[in-house]
Amino acid sequence: MNALQDYCALWKLENPALLQETPRATLYRVKYANVPAVLKISRPLGLEHERQATAFLSLCPTEISVKILKSQDNAVLMEDLPGPALSEEVRQGRDDRATEIIASTALRVSNIPVPQTHSFIPLRTWFRALFEKSGHAGENPALYETAAPLAHELLSADAPQVLLHGDLHHDNMIRDETGRYKMIDPKGLIGHPAYEVANAFRNPHGAGLVTKERILRQAGIFSATLGRSQREILGFGFIHAAISPLWSLEDNEDFGDSLKVARLFHEIWEERA
Repeated sequence: MNALQDYCALWKLENPALLQETPRATLYRVKYANVPAVLKISRPLGLEHERQATAFLSLCPTEISVKILKSQDNAVLMEDLPGPALSEEVRQGRDDRATEIIASTALRVSNIPVPQTHSFIPLRTWFRALFEKSGHAGENPALYETAAPLAHELLSADAPQVLLHGDLHHDNMIRDETGRYKMIDPKGLIGHPAYEVANAFRNPHGAGLVTKERILRQAGIFSATLGRSQREILGFGFIHAAISPLWSLEDNEDFGDSLKVARLFHEIWEERA
C-alpha cells in the first residue's frame, strides 16, 4: 500500500510534488479540482497532534485559518496558501503591524465557542515540563522558581477558558491570495486567553529582534487588543519562554537561544515586581 497513491486516488489529486518531510509528517503540493492544495500525511508520531489541529481548524472561520478541504485517517488536504509568512512584514520594518495582526487573530480565536465535548489540551497539562522542570532548573534555579509558581497563579485565576491555537507566531500565519493572513499548524489547546500570544514574543527566529523594549511594546499592543492586563500578557510570555528550553531539551535540540529569551523575560519580571 502506498499512502500517497491511495489518497491521490481517493480524492482525485494530481501532480503530487514533495513539499516537506519531518519526523511527524510528509507534505505534498498537489492539484485538487485543478486548484493548488497541500496534502499532509501524518506519521504515527504526529497523528494525535494532527487530529487536534484538524479539530481546531474545523471550528475556525476560514478568513483567519487555512481551509480544510478533506480529512481522513492520517491525512488532511488543505488549501495552498501562496505566502509569504507574517515574518516578512517584520523583515520589511513593519513589526508593530505584524503584532497587531497576531493580536486581532488571537481575539477572533478567543471568541470561537468551545464545543461541549472536545479533546483540546488544557494549559495545566501543556505546562507539564515546567512543573516537573525536567532536571534543568538546577542551572537556572531563580528563573524556574519564579516561573512555575507564576504559572500556578495565572492558571488558577478567574479567567475564561477559551480555544487556543497554542503556537500563534509569525511563521504560522501565511498570506493568502487576497492578502489576508491565515493560521496554520495549531496545537489545539484550551485555557487562559493571554497565553495565545505568548510565542509571538520570541519570533520571528533569527531576526535578532527580541529585546526588552520590543517585548514591552508588543505587550502593550496585545493587552489593548485582547483586553487582558499587561501582567497577564507578560506573565504567560515569561512562562512560555521558560518552558521552551525544557521542550528543546526533551527533543534533544539546542536550547541556547530559548534560554536567552527566558532570562530576558525573567529580568523584565523582576524589574516590574
